[in-house]
Amino acid sequence: LMRDVQRHMPNDSDLTPFRDAGIAGMNFNFTGRYPSYHSAFDVPGRLSVDTLQHLGEYALPLTRHFGQLDLGRVDAPDHVYFDVAGLWFVHYPASWAPYLTAGLVFAYLLALYFAVRTGQARIRGAIVAFFAWLALCVFVCAAGYVIIRALEFGTDRITSARIPRTFNQHPIHWAADFYLAAFVLAALAATFAALHYYRRWMTAYEIILAGLLLSVALAVGSTVYIRGGSGLFTWPPSFVTLSVLPMCGKKHEGRISRIQTVALLAGALPCTVLLSPGIQLFNEAMTIGLVYVTLGFVMLLCTLLLPVLLLIGERRGRSPALKTLLLAILIGVLGTIAIPVRSGQARNLAQAIRAGDIDRSE
Repeated sequence: LMRDVQRHMPNDSDLTPFRDAGIAGMNFNFTGRYPSYHSAFDVPGRLSVDTLQHLGEYALPLTRHFGQLDLGRVDAPDHVYFDVAGLWFVHYPASWAPYLTAGLVFAYLLALYFAVRTGQARIRGAIVAFFAWLALCVFVCAAGYVIIRALEFGTDRITSARIPRTFNQHPIHWAADFYLAAFVLAALAATFAALHYYRRWMTAYEIILAGLLLSVALAVGSTVYIRGGSGLFTWPPSFVTLSVLPMCGKKHEGRISRIQTVALLAGALPCTVLLSPGIQLFNEAMTIGLVYVTLGFVMLLCTLLLPVLLLIGERRGRSPALKTLLLAILIGVLGTIAIPVRSGQARNLAQAIRAGDIDRSE
């Protein structure tokens, strides 16, 4: 995913001159500790030993592999690849991606046909639900943009936690973990509130099919534009669609059975396993300053969890939206309080580096 995303980004890397010269190569990047990036704190002593070991585990087998090949002929077809919870490495030729996406589209159309045929959804209702859910996703991302800009403005003036000249980042990055948790919870609160409101005019299956349509559209788009990362956008909605498909053939909308509950949870589990790490990855790679991009990934996960939230969660009475929002606000406040403490420690370290009390090579 990140490889294909970087291909569309305007910034370059150290590999770019070699690539432009027609020299094949591999580019490895790691993220984290963003406030130290390109600053006086970017010293060997602050390098993660685990990350260094990880790079070594790449370098040695790659050297052994390519050392036995004719480097004059290194072209090979691209692959789609991703890992599952760090336990299994999945890869297959990128040429398979259009066929897998076509299978997803067919399964979705089949689910839509059965739902309309049995009266559990209407085409018009599904269209309205699609635009309503799309509006919610846009609202959450836009609200994230406004809030993070307000936090940048406020932390400079309210907390007086200005980062010294040694840094080129904003104080909010010292509370990125707090703010990420707060934004994720706020997105969940918005999802709970919207579902409670939408259910007054739309059936559960109309909302589910609308969310799946958005996910299918993303799968098609990723197959066309970022094929290497299409696996993360194709497999999760495929599992969800297959878990919902048998239920769309029911004659009426009612309480689901235990077997159906297990099927829905089985469809939601791969989505959570595959997409949850991406939330942290996006936050590390894009930084908390671009949290509105990360929130798009969060809303994708919420979209795929709609069958569980609606068909299983609706057994519970009151919506947990307010409690979730209050928890998000509390975590955000704690993060703001943590900024002066964390940036103060960094300021002391910066002064020690300037004074020569700490060797930059350590």
